Amino acid sequence: MTAPDTSRISPTAHYTAYVWHRHGMSVPELATPKGRALFYALSPANRLLSLAGKADLESMLLARHRVIDHLLGEAIGSGEVQQVVEIAAGLSPRGLRIRRRFPNISYVEADLPGMIKSKRVRIGAKLDERHSLVAVNALAESGPDSLQHLATLLDPTKGTAVITEGLMPYFDGVDGARIWHNIDGFLRSFPRGLYLSDYYLEEDSMRVMGARQLSGLVSWFVGGATHFPLRDDQSLVSALQEVGFADVAIHIAGDYARELSIERPQRTGYVRVIEARTTPT
Repeated sequence: MTAPDTSRISPTAHYTAYVWHRHGMSVPELATPKGRALFYALSPANRLLSLAGKADLESMLLARHRVIDHLLGEAIGSGEVQQVVEIAAGLSPRGLRIRRRFPNISYVEADLPGMIKSKRVRIGAKLDERHSLVAVNALAESGPDSLQHLATLLDPTKGTAVITEGLMPYFDGVDGARIWHNIDGFLRSFPRGLYLSDYYLEEDSMRVMGARQLSGLVSWFVGGATHFPLRDDQSLVSALQEVGFADVAIHIAGDYARELSIERPQRTGYVRVIEARTTPT
């Protein structure tokens, strides 16, 4: 088997996948040599931030992943959700883990074509009829790569969850609202709709020790800006309600420190996870 073309996979996808694998949350096929090299290249900066008592990238990635997993597991366990779409899934192992834990759940990993092609080579043998990889552009309003089209391929009778992990910091307020609008519209095709995502606020980038430095590190890492278009929790809730979500809760990762074995909770407290629904609970 030839190696997959990874030229279109972002450095953060490689790095994050290696972090998950290093902590026993992924499979070897998703841990790339490039991810390992990036992890060790960034280790000195992460170590300095950690020793200084500041936010570090590895802790942040683990905190957000565990809280999203926890909330998704609760929604599936309660019967609210029977199918899941993970947008910008990258090299995330979540689909494999959720399918092992809940074998009756349908799981769709959505991303741009280059990423989907690479991931299909890596884990195609592990997929089945309930676990698929689909090319989707979250900004598309219509067409074969839109969420609108994806909705026609899923079961309209099942409660559905959408996840965006690590995606929103790369969009400004206008494009971020456009993505949320598309997700809300997509979820309204189903009897119950749940949206889960990490999010980072402008006030935290100044208040939390190391958050500004960490943002600068990530921006340098990916070769582009990261965005904090919303200032506080109320602004975040209002923005989600404005695009159509009826029920919005904001979770602080640090609050789950003991329950989910989140490391350095004093430095991951700024990691917020959105739990939004299209209909009130």
